[in-house]
Amino acid sequence: ECLYWRGRLTAFLDNPPLTKLRAGGAKLPPPRVSRSAFFAGIGEARVPRFLGETLSPGMVIEGPAMIDEPTTTIVVYPNNSVRVTELHNYLFDVG
Repeated sequence: ECLYWRGRLTAFLDNPPLTKLRAGGAKLPPPRVSRSAFFAGIGEARVPRFLGETLSPGMVIEGPAMIDEPTTTIVVYPNNSVRVTELHNYLFDVG
């Protein structure tokens, strides 16, 4: 009779290769939907929501806006902007 079992597993995974994508001259896709959101200083505003997978490197989104990713929602506040980098990260310009 076994009353207590214990085990441990350690795995070392390779990091996926990072491939840079070329910044294209593609224009910003239409927002998936627009929703109402509240921001301090400006109050309620209609905010475009973009799908992250439809954005290409080099695209710039001016706030207020939102970007929907599979695991999170990115909020671009008013008077800020975000640029999609070659590695498909988001680089914010706050100010």
